[in-house]
Amino acid sequence: MTAQRTFVSGDDADAKAETTALLRSFGWAPEQITDLGDLSSARATEALMALWLRLCRVLGPVDFNLAVVTA
Repeated sequence: MTAQRTFVSGDDADAKAETTALLRSFGWAPEQITDLGDLSSARATEALMALWLRLCRVLGPVDFNLAVVTA
């Protein structure tokens, strides 16, 4: 099974460090936290919500996740 992954974006390095520390305190491993860069990258992750909502309508009330797979 592919590990879950979460993303951080932002222009403030201190805020991203604090967010990453908070995620770590929730149990996220460093390799599961991907820094996508500046705040403009948040637009891409926000668009995932539309996909997630569509999948919920199609799949119904089931657990699912999206994966980032690299070679």
